[in-house]
Amino acid sequence: MTQARQIDAIQLENGLELSIYDDSKRIAGDRWLIAIIARIVIPINKTILNADAMPDRQIETIHNALGKQVIFEYKMKRNFVDQKEKDAVALNLWQSYLKSNRSYLEHPNFGRNIILKRYQAYTQTQSCIVIEKLHQK
Repeated sequence: MTQARQIDAIQLENGLELSIYDDSKRIAGDRWLIAIIARIVIPINKTILNADAMPDRQIETIHNALGKQVIFEYKMKRNFVDQKEKDAVALNLWQSYLKSNRSYLEHPNFGRNIILKRYQAYTQTQSCIVIEKLHQK
């Protein structure tokens, strides 16, 4: 198994960094599966969570549940690409993604919103586990 290689890093206006990885693989002869990954590591801290709008206790609760960071990731794939076209297809994939999504990724509340969505999913999962345990008794 090969590891994706970073092909670009873009500093966003909200202080986060968008990293672009190429995880393409040869699938048969001169045919490739082009796989591009856009990834943003979002630290869970007072700055990202907008400490003025959230009590320290709530930030600590989120930090304890999710850890030090959450990772936003978006994967783009194109299958059965000719080897002669693979570099151009890969470049087009991530440039199109950036063009379409840059304003969303750079929004001042992007990091905060992603953390809160992950925390909400975490708490819902925990609620389901508790309910399941109650039904097992």
